[in-house]
Amino acid sequence: MKKKKSMHELCKEFPNKSYRELEKYRDADRQEEANRIPLTESQKSQDKLEPIGIGHNGPPEDDEKNS
Repeated sequence: MKKKKSMHELCKEFPNKSYRELEKYRDADRQEEANRIPLTESQKSQDKLEPIGIGHNGPPEDDEKNS
């Protein structure tokens, strides 16, 4: 496994790159590494769970429909 480079090390290695370009490079490297790590059974089953809504209440029901 390769060593993760700090922003300081990346700045030394690529002095002509902007800080933002180096951040993109570092983030892409981290994302690539995350994609190689297999998901746990719990993570795989997350899509089967009911999604969490905003707040604890559902949308308001129209009283006229229920009458």
